Amino acid sequence: MKFKQYIIPAICIFNVLLHLSSFRYLEFHRDELLYFSFANHLDLGYASVPPLISLFAFTMKSLFGFSMFSVKILPALLSGALIYLCTKIAKELGGGLYAQILTAIALTCTPLVLRAYILFQPVPFDIFFWTLIYYLILRFINTKNLKLFYIIGIVVGLALLNKYLIILQLVSIISILPFTKYRYIFTKKEFYFCLGITLIITSPNIYWQFANDTPLFTHMDQLKETQLQYISKVTFISEQFLMFLFSTFIAIIGGYYLIKNSKKEDYWLFALSATIVLCSLLMMNGKPYYAAGIFPFLIASGAVFISKKITTIWIRWTIPLIIFVTIIPLVPIGIPFLSPSNLEIYFDKLENAGLDVGRIHEDGQKHSLPQDFADMIGWSEIAELAKIAYDKVEDKKACAIYGENYGLAGAISLINEKHDMPEVLSFSDAYRYWAPKRFDPDITSFIYVNDEMGLDVKQLFDKIEIIGKIDDPLSRQYNTKVYLCQSPNRSFNQFWAETLDRLD
Repeated sequence: MKFKQYIIPAICIFNVLLHLSSFRYLEFHRDELLYFSFANHLDLGYASVPPLISLFAFTMKSLFGFSMFSVKILPALLSGALIYLCTKIAKELGGGLYAQILTAIALTCTPLVLRAYILFQPVPFDIFFWTLIYYLILRFINTKNLKLFYIIGIVVGLALLNKYLIILQLVSIISILPFTKYRYIFTKKEFYFCLGITLIITSPNIYWQFANDTPLFTHMDQLKETQLQYISKVTFISEQFLMFLFSTFIAIIGGYYLIKNSKKEDYWLFALSATIVLCSLLMMNGKPYYAAGIFPFLIASGAVFISKKITTIWIRWTIPLIIFVTIIPLVPIGIPFLSPSNLEIYFDKLENAGLDVGRIHEDGQKHSLPQDFADMIGWSEIAELAKIAYDKVEDKKACAIYGENYGLAGAISLINEKHDMPEVLSFSDAYRYWAPKRFDPDITSFIYVNDEMGLDVKQLFDKIEIIGKIDDPLSRQYNTKVYLCQSPNRSFNQFWAETLDRLD
């Protein structure tokens, strides 16, 4: 029937609209504020991420200004693109329309896809790149077309400019290829052209890393000390199921299907690649979502297997119905369709029902809301308090604003952009690179934003006023205060130079 050709596009469009409707109750995410700050400081690299996210932010900001729409539109569109790509994978694996529909529904109805694609972060792009690389390799296996390696080189280069985690996928694939009948690609010029294209695309960021004392390794060390040490292996494994729920079983079936087809083609390499990735992250205490990139391909594979093995009509359509019905009460885990206070009630009810999910933050402690949601509360209030403080300053040319973390700095700078306030100072993440060496004229008014007054700042100023603070305990910025500091008892430039020396 003619309408069948519109089913997949309809599911893709539904995904886009679903994710675009996600920002009614919460604000910008902490990381979104950082990445859109990059748009004002385009560079070849940053302290914690490669530069591609800054180009995306710059493009969105140039087209739409800074708004919720400009922040959310690109990941929302990408959610539809991911669903479409996975249906192409299902088709490439021999699946018909049913397999493609099951793939689309199974992916749509997963907490991780729901959550990841409401956020402007490298993560949703990373998942898409992992899936696209697997798809292109699958196309090569099916077509033997060596020219695909030119495209793979471009995609891998862009993927590396988005998130370095993609290296794990590449290593897993390259280590497997010598044991397949496709080992001959190592003797083909197209493979080395692929490497060359990737190197050319990534070389500016490689240069930047070495020119800036390889902050990648510093960032990795900080992750190990402050976050990864709190992730147990049990948590890592259990979170894989919580991220994909019922679709996890389809992914497991997909791994079996890929191995079963090893006699026909070397599809088992995808299952082994996924296994290597999971085991590596398990040993390295990786964050659970680091493994997310392997699942879309596995889910598409599982959908194909189910379509081939189950022919009874009512059973075939009961499976996507169960997936859909199962996810409905769990949608707020991924997309916050409730106010913060109602979200707290919702997660408490989940815990009472025996499903306590997502409320352990990266500090290893349990909180009222998942960290992503807690990171989307309080920024507008902070920006407003900073604006109130700034309006009280008489000599605005001699005023500086400081935010203790990049979320505070980004919120005040971006939300107040139209008010012509000075760019906020911070030593957090890439803000450290943008800090001026001195101020002209010297600073006489200092707006300081932190949870507590720093002793060095307290000793510098004779007049300190608390303008206001974040009172919402659901926000990760709870109790953050905005101070207006005036009447310095010595040169602020001297104080600033001493601070920079300590940091160096």
